[in-house]
Amino acid sequence: MSTEIDSLLTRKYEHLTPAGVHAALAYYFANKQQIDTEIAADQAEAEKIEKEFLERQRVA
Repeated sequence: MSTEIDSLLTRKYEHLTPAGVHAALAYYFANKQQIDTEIAADQAEAEKIEKEFLERQRVA
């Protein structure tokens, strides 16, 4: 990792280690399609719930 990233980790995200960040990125890139599909489904569900909530607010 670059010195800038190491500095960011130690300053702002003390609980993260460079090894942990590398492991998370490796997992993401190895499973990118599945993870992106799950994120898109979660976002669509959140939008649906928000729309239903807003519609109920107008009725009430």
